Amino acid sequence: METRQADADDLERLRSSGSCEGGNLCYADLAGAALEGAVLRGADLKGADLSQAQLQGADLSGANLYKAKLGEADLSGAKLQGARLGKAKLRGAELEGADFSGADFKKADLRGLDFSGVELEGARLPRADLRAAQLQGAVLEKLYMKSCRLDGADLRGANLRKTDLRAAELETAHLSEATLQNARLENASLQNAMLVDANLWVAKCGAAKCLTSAPLGHIEVIA
Repeated sequence: METRQADADDLERLRSSGSCEGGNLCYADLAGAALEGAVLRGADLKGADLSQAQLQGADLSGANLYKAKLGEADLSGAKLQGARLGKAKLRGAELEGADFSGADFKKADLRGLDFSGVELEGARLPRADLRAAQLQGAVLEKLYMKSCRLDGADLRGANLRKTDLRAAELETAHLSEATLQNARLENASLQNAMLVDANLWVAKCGAAKCLTSAPLGHIEVIA
C-alpha cells in the first residue's frame, strides 16, 4: 500500500502564507520551521517531522498528528483542540498555555513534559507514556487514562476526580494531596507511590497493586 505524501502545492502555500487549513502535509519535513501563528486547522500532518519547529500560537485544532515528531517543538499558546496525537513524540516540547481540549494522545510519548498551564479538558490518554511528567496541580478530572505510564510523575495536588486510571503504572509517582475521588484504580500499580494526604474517597481500588504498602498518610479510602 502506497504511503500518502505531502502535497507540493500545500507545502508551498504553508511556506508562502503561513496557512494550510485542511491541507495534506503527511510526512512533510518541517523540522525547525518558523510557523508561529500558522493556521493548520484540520491539516493532515501524519508522520510529519515538526521537531524543534516554532509553533507558538499556531492553530492545529482538529489536525491529524498521528506519529508526528514534535520533540523540542515550541507549542506555547498553540490551539490543538481535538487534535489526533496518537503515537506522536513530544519529548522536550514547550507546552505552556497550549490547549489540548478533546485531543487524543493514545500511545503518545509525553515523557518528562511540563504541563503547567496546559488545558486538557476532555483529552484521552490511553497507554500514553507520561513517565516523569510534571503535572502538579493539573486538572485531569474525568480523563480517560487507562493503562498509561505515570512512573515517577509529579501529580502533587492534581485533580483526578472520576479519572479512569485502570491498569495505569503509577510506581514512584508523587500523588501527595492529589484528589482521586471516585477515580478508577483497578489493577493500577502504585508501588512506592507517595500518597500522603491524598483523597481517595470512594475511589475504586480493586486489585490495585501495592496500594496498602504505599505511603498513604492521612487519606480516606473505600475499596
